[in-house]
Amino acid sequence: MVETSVIVLNYNGGRFLETCLSSVLKQDYKNYEVILVDNNSADNSVSLVKKKFPKVRILRLKENLGFTGGNNEGAKSAKAEKYLIFLNNDTKVENTWLSELVKQAESSEKIGLVNSKIYFYDSKLLNSVGGKINAFFVAKDVGFNKKDNGSYDNADIDFVCGCSFLIKKHVLEKLGYLFDPSYFIYYDDVDLSLRAKKAGYALSIAPKSVVYHYGSATMKNLSYNSVFWSTRNKYKTIIRNKKQIYLVPALLWDFFVFVSALIKKDKNKAKAKLDVFKWLLRRMK
Repeated sequence: MVETSVIVLNYNGGRFLETCLSSVLKQDYKNYEVILVDNNSADNSVSLVKKKFPKVRILRLKENLGFTGGNNEGAKSAKAEKYLIFLNNDTKVENTWLSELVKQAESSEKIGLVNSKIYFYDSKLLNSVGGKINAFFVAKDVGFNKKDNGSYDNADIDFVCGCSFLIKKHVLEKLGYLFDPSYFIYYDDVDLSLRAKKAGYALSIAPKSVVYHYGSATMKNLSYNSVFWSTRNKYKTIIRNKKQIYLVPALLWDFFVFVSALIKKDKNKAKAKLDVFKWLLRRMK
């Protein structure tokens, strides 16, 4: 019986995979499988893994299904009986990363999802221990760019970060699905966490489950796609989780960002925000 499945999603990330998978395969926890889900990469990702990591099971998709669709396929393919763990490809993990996630998950039956402690790569500055939603329904990483003094180890989080988290298999089965594939990327982890909390499960942090993360390896920050998907999916999450109290503040914030982008002649950001406003209008008709 395989107790735990580690699912690493990849899209043209061959330059990261040797470091990532080498660290994943050196865990002090033994009863696990590793699945590489490849989103139809055009680089050498698959051939590299076949050659250097024969123990890794490869699930090669015929098209790029994004973060959501790719991880959904990984979840369906997983053989684990107890835990599914999702990890970004642009990471390196310490050898207790997996065992500490499992240890925290087993500390309480109420816990449904567990977040690792994620640092920026080759740094002791924090990237995330999970996230909070602010008054404008903007998802923010807790501890972002802060020195780690232990103060975030027991932080109250609204969502787990999709970079590195565990979900108990029976929780996933109760929820019915991992991610809504229409999200493609961004806010999928927020939606998952809100659904889990609504079902009565708690979110937790495993502070000794350490990950080092490059960040934005697949999609550049503030590109059109980054701004569009993150903004559109913010409203999608508000609507589907019945958080309408955030709708007006979110709209005011995004209109301010849109005007600022026009003034600064940031065409990508302005167009992305405008396209989201058009999307919202279509939904309201």
